[in-house]
Amino acid sequence: SYVYALAVCADGKVLVAGQFQDYEGHACHNLIRLTAEGAFDPTFDPGTGPSEVIYTMALRADQRILVGGAFDHFNGVPVGFFAQLNADGSLDSGFNAGTGFNYRVWCIALRPDDTMLVGGEFTAVAGVPRQRIARLHPDGTLDTGFDPGPSTSTEVTALAVEPDGDVLAGGRFTDFGGVARSNIMRLTPDGAVDPLFDP
Repeated sequence: SYVYALAVCADGKVLVAGQFQDYEGHACHNLIRLTAEGAFDPTFDPGTGPSEVIYTMALRADQRILVGGAFDHFNGVPVGFFAQLNADGSLDSGFNAGTGFNYRVWCIALRPDDTMLVGGEFTAVAGVPRQRIARLHPDGTLDTGFDPGPSTSTEVTALAVEPDGDVLAGGRFTDFGGVARSNIMRLTPDGAVDPLFDP
């Protein structure tokens, strides 16, 4: 069993995601919520949950939950390696990510405007080419204003948003969009490599 992601809810309860099948004798599948004291919370019910491991999770201001990983179904519904859940664990059917990502999602970063950055091993989002990193609107649709082009041939595993909107990305890459960058780089808000950041 592994825990890959944690998030603390507004009421102090704790979301736990990863690769596991039970918690203190309670059957669960890769996603649970605990009370502030660490007990299993039976009021959180994701059904059968994700079909595979969850690698990353983010909690939105309205307490809806974003999850990404190696799963292509959630509670039996096709989701394309990324899903949004309601606060009670049920799948948010109003989240419009289309066919989703075409391969694993490793990281999520929320921006102040409620858009979200997603990194991973994918090469397309809802059928639109996006190489390892993409930005989504709050409703889950692809934000075409952020386009890093061919970017990197290997996965993006970490993301952070700076106050000015620039994006820090980390992973196993040695270049990004043809620009030499070893494992970490910074993008401008529209997805271009920032030449001023060269570690």
